[in-house]
Amino acid sequence: MLSIIAYLLILLVTFIILTPVAFIIRLILVGLFTKLYASIASNNPIKVVQFSIKSAQPMGFVTSLIHGYLAIQCGIIILRGIGLQIDIFLPVFIGAAFLFFGIRRITTPADIKVNESDNVIQHNDQMKIILDKDAHDPEAAEDPMKEMKDKMNANIKNQLQDFMQGNSTVVLIGRVTGVVLGALPIIKAFLA
Repeated sequence: MLSIIAYLLILLVTFIILTPVAFIIRLILVGLFTKLYASIASNNPIKVVQFSIKSAQPMGFVTSLIHGYLAIQCGIIILRGIGLQIDIFLPVFIGAAFLFFGIRRITTPADIKVNESDNVIQHNDQMKIILDKDAHDPEAAEDPMKEMKDKMNANIKNQLQDFMQGNSTVVLIGRVTGVVLGALPIIKAFLA
């Protein structure tokens, strides 16, 4: 019974405390490197935004790696604090949890709506990103550029979905790699 409570506590710490901390660190790193790039390399705002977008995935990998490693370390601290033995089940448990939720996130990608509203809505475990609030404008039907606008909106939607899908994949790989790195001492002690 005590071990069940310990592993539930490990899950809570991993997904409720460490996930927002990793996300905040990611935002800080992207902002810091973007500011550094803007001050050193370019005064062009478009290039700065492009750099910021391109640096989101590498920073996501780094913070996910740290997240996976810290999840193992927090698990070790919790198990030792309760007085339980640390075994190979801890990294398998955390890795399986990361894989379960990560694959679930990859298989349910973001539902992106263009031309409805400029809000972000959370619905049915899918993130909906809505880019333009002038969706059903009566003047838009008479617009001669409507077909071109629809193609551009579809292109933006596809690119954003691909970016979010890739981001979820990078984060999953980073977390599992962090778990493996954190589990190396446990595996070494288990094999010895």
